[in-house]
Order: sequence, then structure tokens, then C-alpha cells
Amino acid sequence: MPFVLGRLMRYAPRAGLLAGLDVTGILAAYLLAYQLRFGEWASPFSGSLWILVVVAILALYVMDMYRMDDSRDPVRFSGDALVAAFVIAAASVFVVYLFGKEQYDPIFGRGALPVALTLFAIWAALSRWLFAKWYQRTSGVIHWLMIGSEESVARFNQDIQATAARTAPSRDVPRFEAKTRIHEIESWIREHPERSCIVHADSLAPEVKSINPAQSPAPILSVTGYYEQYWKLLPVDHLEEDMLHLIRRNLTHKRAGFRVKRLVDCLIAVVLLIGVSPLMLLIGVMIRLHSPGKVIYRQQRVGLDGEVFTLYKFRTMFEDAEKSGVQWTDADDPRITRLGGVLRASHIDELPQLWNLILGNMSLIGPRPERPEFVSLLQREIPHYLVRHIVPPGITGWAQVKYPYGSSVEDARHKLEYDLYYIKNHTLRLDMTIVIKTAMVMLKRLGR
Repeated sequence: MPFVLGRLMRYAPRAGLLAGLDVTGILAAYLLAYQLRFGEWASPFSGSLWILVVVAILALYVMDMYRMDDSRDPVRFSGDALVAAFVIAAASVFVVYLFGKEQYDPIFGRGALPVALTLFAIWAALSRWLFAKWYQRTSGVIHWLMIGSEESVARFNQDIQATAARTAPSRDVPRFEAKTRIHEIESWIREHPERSCIVHADSLAPEVKSINPAQSPAPILSVTGYYEQYWKLLPVDHLEEDMLHLIRRNLTHKRAGFRVKRLVDCLIAVVLLIGVSPLMLLIGVMIRLHSPGKVIYRQQRVGLDGEVFTLYKFRTMFEDAEKSGVQWTDADDPRITRLGGVLRASHIDELPQLWNLILGNMSLIGPRPERPEFVSLLQREIPHYLVRHIVPPGITGWAQVKYPYGSSVEDARHKLEYDLYYIKNHTLRLDMTIVIKTAMVMLKRLGR
């Protein structure tokens, strides 16, 4: 109990400070937007204004914007704040038009609200970047310990370096010390009472069992737990059976949530199909004029529980692209048409998969479905590969926004690690983050 209270006291002031900054930013943004729009200052005690403050704070809380620890770096924290700002905008618009307050309160007017939300998005991102920088500077150096031999810890450090190079080149990478004897571990804990973390590869090892978590200020994580908390992935080479059991058990408890998600998928698909049908018609005409062949490309993919289904997408390659057999798409693949390159870069080629959502073959968010020929190869080469089939495949997913386009077994291995993280940690907040990050990728044309 003292340990839990100590951690609560450590984190509560940070959350309170961030919340204070947010309230200040929201009020300032709305008052300034009101001044710019109407040429006068609104009252900071307006009940309508404080409704929006509450909506913003709740949205930030749901998006986990009040947790500040060693797993968050300034760039990612500020980026997450921008994602949260989109959620605040959606929630604010929902509240405004649900109650129709724009009819009698200028604070909710279309002239002031967008400006205020934009100003607050900038404030939220900048304040969290500065807060994370301040936290890093004032908190001191983090001390890392891994219980294991010098050789095993050296390999672990190399793996972390490789992970950082793939996913976050600008992020500071920890260097773990190696300890194997109980008295050395106990001495290390006494020397580093604050800002420390202990990682182990075997929870049943005597060295690990000798540590009393209630008396150690340092968090004690497995290798899998470390990667999950600090890198948002589950390494396939370190997955234990109890972790796989936990993943499946969590899904059992989330069945009702997945049924709701299925209904939401259908609703979104219908709305989007109606909204983008003119664009899809235009793209179909352009494909037909650009190169001979069918407009819609049909391809067999492996979905939920290993069942094979037909996936639909706009054709982006020449008609005889696979005359030599099934193969991965490479960078600057000559089989891709010029128009197809644009469609793939913006992911517009995947719009026909909205029909797959209606049919129930796919979800909006989940692991990307692979072709049966690749699945046969990957399940032999990659441990636990078939675990990704215990949830419906998605049009976009955590792996798609965290890892670049893959065209090899090694790429598929790394993407699986992000897919497993999504399956284990699936929440509405994570889904919302993926949707917004996917939209940002599409706008920046980072895909191919």
C-alpha cells in the first residue's frame, strides 16, 4: 500500500499540472477566437464555455494525455496531443449540434469554434512537448538493469538499438546493465532508489523471485512487458505461453465490444460509400482510360479464423502483373502503373474494401489480411503468426501506422509484433488513434 500511494503521489502532480495547462489553453483559445470573430471579449465565466472545457478535458483523459512517464518522449507526446485534438474537435461538434446551442450562443458559432479548436491543438502539442522536455531534464538519468548474463544483455541492447532504428531514430535508447547474482541486484536497487527499471527474461528465475516488488521502487518488467510498455509492440521471439493465453482470454471478455464494433463498421461503410461514390466513379473512369484491364481487382486473402475471402480494391498494376506467379510488391515496382502509384501512395486504392466491411469479411481496424500463399510461408518462418487471425482483418491497423510498407518475411515479422500489441490492447481509444494517424498518413502520402 505505501508503494502504491507513493506512485500515486508521484504521478498526480504531473496530471494536475497538465490539466491546469489545458484549462488555461482552452480558455485562452476560445476567448481569443471570440475576440477575432466578434471584436469583443467573451466572459470567461460563460456556462457554455465551461461545457466545452469539460468536454476537452474528458476527451484528453480518454486519450491518455495525463500520463507522463519514461515511456513518452517529447515528439511522440506532442503528436499524441494533436491526435487528441481531433477527438476534442469531434466531441465538441457533437455536443454543439446535439443541443443546437449555435443558435443562441456565439461561442458555439462556426466562426469561433474552428479557430478556437485550431489554437488549442497548437497549444496542446506545444505544451506537452515542453512538459516532456522539462520532465526529462528535471527527472535525471534513468538507470536500467536486466537480470541476465553479459552476453544475453548485450544481445538485448542490440535488439533495442535495432527497434529504435526502425521505429524512432530520434528517440534516446537505453543501455541496460547486466546483473546475475542476488546480492548484486539488491545492491543495485539500493544505489538507484529513483528513476530505475528492472527487466528480466524469466519470472521463475531465483534472482527475480528474490526481489520484493513492494519494497523496490523500480518497476519490474518481463522482456515482453518492457517492449509493450516502451515500444508499443509484442516481440514474437520473447512471447510466453501465459501471454498468449492472456491475449485469447482478453478477446473472450471483449466479444460484446467486437459486436458493437461490427455495427459501427457497417454504419461507417455505408456512410462513406455514399459520400465517396462520385470519387470512386471518377477513379474508375481514370483507371479504364489509363491502362487496359478491369477497374476492380479481386484477390484472395486470409481472414478471421483462417477463412479465405475475396478482397476488393482498385487495380493499380498492369493486367498481367502476376503472370510469373504471386510475389510481394517491391519499392518502385515496375508492375505498378503511374496512376496506380498515386492511388497506392494515398491508399485510395483501398476504398472498394468498404464493401468488405458490409459483407463482414473485414473490420475498419485490424491486422491487414495476407494472401494464402504468403500465409503458408509466414506461418513456417514466424512464431505465433496465426494468432493474428483470431480477430477480423482490417483496412488499416496499428502495424500500418507504426511500420512502413513491408515486402519480406522480416517485415512481416515486425508487423506481426504490432498486430499482437493491438490484439492484446484493443480499446476504443487505440482505434481512434489509428483512424486519425491513418488519415494523416493518407494526407502526407507516406504510403505506397
